[in-house]
Amino acid sequence: MEKITWKVLVVIFLLILSSVSTSRAGEVDGFRGMKWGTPIAEIRQSKQLDMRQDDGVNMFVFYSMVNDDLTVKGVNVESIRYIFWKDTFAGVSVVTNGEKNFLALKAAYEDFGLGMTGMGPSGEQITSWTGATSQDTVYYENTTGKGKFILLSKNINELKENL
Repeated sequence: MEKITWKVLVVIFLLILSSVSTSRAGEVDGFRGMKWGTPIAEIRQSKQLDMRQDDGVNMFVFYSMVNDDLTVKGVNVESIRYIFWKDTFAGVSVVTNGEKNFLALKAAYEDFGLGMTGMGPSGEQITSWTGATSQDTVYYENTTGKGKFILLSKNINELKENL
């Protein structure tokens, strides 16, 4: 009977864990008070943006924010790039330097749930989550010592696919 009880507890724990990771996975609707889909003109009213690059292919334009606080959830980061698609806030890319900072940033977002974990083509560790409002990915490249955390609006991705 003890074995059955132990097995039942393990199954219940796994069900709770999977329901938490599913319901909370990637539930982010923006970054630092800016909601996905906000027009760039509205953001420029309170923030000074500096264009960094236009990807030239997918109509994504990357900006940094002048005098931006380079900490995310208490973790020091190397850079934060705000991603716009057709002048609409579509995501953010956060770069860390060193495995310690990467792991701290990844741990800060543990409430996303378990996510999907794997290895990228260059051997980078990748974890991604898909939620109701965003698709979120973290990865670390051992060769460069750089970690990246990317939050992308799921709605913008859907609009882009329907072009």
